[in-house]
Amino acid sequence: MKNPILLLMIVCLAVQCNLKKIDDEIAAAGPTALFTVDKTNGDAPCNIVITNTSENATNFAWNFGDNTSSTDDNPVPHLYANPGNYTIRLIATGEKNLKDTFSISIAVVAAGVKPVAAFSVGNNGCLADCNISFTNTTTNGATYLWNFGDPESGANNTSTEISTSHTYSMPGSYAVKLIATNGAQKDSTTQNVTINGIKFQNPAASNGALAKIKQISDGGYIGTGTTNNTVYIVRLDANGNVLKNQTYPFSNAEVANDIIQLSDGTFVVVGVSYNAAISNTDCFYLRVDANLDPITGPTRIGENNRSDEARSVLELTDGSVLMTGYSTNTASGNTDVYVLRYSPPLTTEYFKKVVTAPNLEVGTDAVQISSGYMITGYINYSSGATASNALLLQLDQNGNTVSGFPKTIGGSGDESALAMAKISDSEFIIAGFTTGNELDVYLQKVNISGNTVGSPITISKAGNAYAYDIDIDHSGNYVVTGQSSLDAFFAKISPAGAILNDKPYVVNGDDAFYSIQPTTDGGFIMGGYKSSSWYFIKTDKDGTFN
Repeated sequence: MKNPILLLMIVCLAVQCNLKKIDDEIAAAGPTALFTVDKTNGDAPCNIVITNTSENATNFAWNFGDNTSSTDDNPVPHLYANPGNYTIRLIATGEKNLKDTFSISIAVVAAGVKPVAAFSVGNNGCLADCNISFTNTTTNGATYLWNFGDPESGANNTSTEISTSHTYSMPGSYAVKLIATNGAQKDSTTQNVTINGIKFQNPAASNGALAKIKQISDGGYIGTGTTNNTVYIVRLDANGNVLKNQTYPFSNAEVANDIIQLSDGTFVVVGVSYNAAISNTDCFYLRVDANLDPITGPTRIGENNRSDEARSVLELTDGSVLMTGYSTNTASGNTDVYVLRYSPPLTTEYFKKVVTAPNLEVGTDAVQISSGYMITGYINYSSGATASNALLLQLDQNGNTVSGFPKTIGGSGDESALAMAKISDSEFIIAGFTTGNELDVYLQKVNISGNTVGSPITISKAGNAYAYDIDIDHSGNYVVTGQSSLDAFFAKISPAGAILNDKPYVVNGDDAFYSIQPTTDGGFIMGGYKSSSWYFIKTDKDGTFN
């Protein structure tokens, strides 16, 4: 016979387990207090319609903040007869007497009284991206409209809440405006908020001029340049501190022109290497790992009986790299655009092309398009009767010239394009300089057919001015940097051609920026030289670093 005591214990344990399960299920399904109102502000007398949306609750206790209460599931519309600030609070009760609380604030004002708009700011001066709180201290306001001065945030740039907050993703100064309304009466007030970003400058004489500096995947920066005829690479952290500064002695003399971080985290530098043995030059190529140790090179790439130079490097979508520059026939002196594509593992030549044309052509920059590549530069650059023009060249995937190209871009003066940025797969913006009374900054929008779009944009400055680099910021504006009257400068131009910012950087010497790139926090990294030594700055969205 089975043990009856054992059976009784098993039954009791099962019942206890089942009761615990039931208790757990009840606890898991505790009440959620929740309700909506048809408005949160209005003129006295003000009727508020309340809709109970609580869950898992059986009893409700309402407090309307004016010494009245209710226990109805859905209370009748509540009338606030007098002006004031009120809080509607709901306590919802469910099984096992579990409770939850929810509240909404209501502002009721005297009808027709002119409001006095006011607010306070919390967390001002925080580091982007950050959330700023705005506490409404308006008197006699019924409705409110906030404008956070941040059009890049789209629909989030405005709010109709009583008190509110806004997240700013870019460093800079923002004008926040509050409009308070009471019937036909209005008042407004504006305060500036400051969103800080990481900003720094480093004009230390550690190396020669920076040819390029760019933000990399870890939030820091990578730069390259030349010091004592030797290529160097410098890696910086997000605050501009030098993590490693490495030189790469190779031959007689080398000059770095560009650097990129590849999608695998490695870096490629290109430039020019002088070959004293045969008195000409070759393209310089170097690939290093994350620790700046060489993977491939330094090495030379070039053509026999020609002097070659790589001016820019671009990673393609398949992991290949495209180098663009020029090649000069040492016998005839004729110069042509030179393009080279290395396919993974980036030691194999996919193609090398000397793009011959009837004039003197130099390639300076390139972007990838779906059908191949767009290259810019300049043509007929030597002095003489023939005017110089900016150059536009379209190549297919294999480096062959597309019919109808090359195209010359420019007017009656001498124009040169030193850099290009991709607006879309069919439109681009080139930048360089043009002749006026002196040399002026020159920008021109072009399309995939090689035609100009709109009028050129010129920025005249005292003395000669050059745009050495161009990019597109987070708002679609063109940002350029270069040199004017021996001073580095930064300029921001709208797509319509309006000059939004034109800022010089006077550092007591012969200064220039060769490189600009928007950073992830909405600012910019710029690099070049100050009195022949490297010079780089990290700015906010307005180009300010101090």
